[in-house]
Amino acid sequence: MKPNRRIQPVPMVMLTCIVMLTVFSTSAAQCPWPPCPDEPLEDLRGPPGKPGLRGPPGFPGLNGSPGLDGLPGKQGPVGPPGATGSRGEAIDGRPGEPGQDGLPGPLGLQGLPGVRGPKGDKAPPGEKGEKGDAGAAAAVRKVAFAATLLGQIYVEEPTTILFNETSINLGEGFDIETSVFSAPVTGVYVINFNGLSMLSVSASVKLVKNHQDNIGNAYGFSYRSYAAASLTAMVVLQRNDALTVVLQADKGLYGEPDQAYTFFSGYLLYEL
Repeated sequence: MKPNRRIQPVPMVMLTCIVMLTVFSTSAAQCPWPPCPDEPLEDLRGPPGKPGLRGPPGFPGLNGSPGLDGLPGKQGPVGPPGATGSRGEAIDGRPGEPGQDGLPGPLGLQGLPGVRGPKGDKAPPGEKGEKGDAGAAAAVRKVAFAATLLGQIYVEEPTTILFNETSINLGEGFDIETSVFSAPVTGVYVINFNGLSMLSVSASVKLVKNHQDNIGNAYGFSYRSYAAASLTAMVVLQRNDALTVVLQADKGLYGEPDQAYTFFSGYLLYEL
């Protein structure tokens, strides 16, 4: 029995050639080469391949022609000053004729005061002058008043005392209708008040300036008799300042129709 031989495989290249030769022979029998122009060839192209690698850059091109002139630019900044030139030669000319006198200029400003000079020698005393005439006496204002109350009064609320008559009124400062004394001039005044309380009823009065400022007070009281209530004040009054005497609430002053026990008086000590 003969040993088996191992069949060697046919190479792929040879097999491909055999197949192509067979196809070509069959096609040649149907249409001789070159192919008939009337019959279209089958498209034997395969799918497009991948793009190849980028090739090296080409050589630089030729220089182009010069461009057109551009528009003029804006004016630049001023440059620094140039160096000073050399001085020219001076040529003495002939003196000109004198010109006409100009107009006078404006008055200048006043100058500063000068330095004080030294003190001069003392002059001898002059002769004694004659005695002059006597001057007129200075006018002195006279202001004084005195008012009295006749009869008795009793009040339940603070009330300005209305006096009945005046015995003196120099300067016309006291008004008998209102019993208000108005200072005719500015000065220092001395003011007095004197009154008498009723039986078992106290007397309390206030001296008031301009109907609101309390200047002084007077008080008198006795259970079984009469009591005096008096005050004296020295006060500065401006012109037209007013003084009144106010009897307090539930108080009284004694008097008779023909006998005065209540007085209000004052006078100007000196004018300011």
